[in-house]
Amino acid sequence: MSSRGLSRLGVANGSTGRFTPTHALNESQGVFVREFVANGGDRQKAARLAGYSDPRTEGYRLLNTQKVRDAIKLEQERVIQCEGASLALASLLDLLKETTPANVRFQAARWILEAAGIGPVAQTERPNESAASISAMSIEELESFIAAGRETIRCLNQNYSG
Repeated sequence: MSSRGLSRLGVANGSTGRFTPTHALNESQGVFVREFVANGGDRQKAARLAGYSDPRTEGYRLLNTQKVRDAIKLEQERVIQCEGASLALASLLDLLKETTPANVRFQAARWILEAAGIGPVAQTERPNESAASISAMSIEELESFIAAGRETIRCLNQNYSG
């Protein structure tokens, strides 16, 4: 995802459940967020790659900025949902091979079926936390929410088609 695309997204505010847009990120902050998540949390390296002249100081300052922390959380969630979910599914599918012990194959098959909506855990209703907050969103917040959803769908399509 480009840093420009990241800066148009938003994050869920845990305390209110409302969607908070992070559109105020500039280009360098967006690059910092993407690089910080991609490198596993090295703020100095991320700040250097984002073009800051004093990466040590700027990395520290950026991590103490709420909108940057919110964007980092969103990017982490996107990475987990896109790349992480695809890798996890591939690992589970590998466990279904004949060379895997039967009890491990059974657990992997059970988890895959439940994740697909088939099985006892999937049958229980899970509360939809976002339904109430959507009705309280402004037009700008809804547009950010839709943009985030489209990005997730694009990422999932890319992972499943390639």
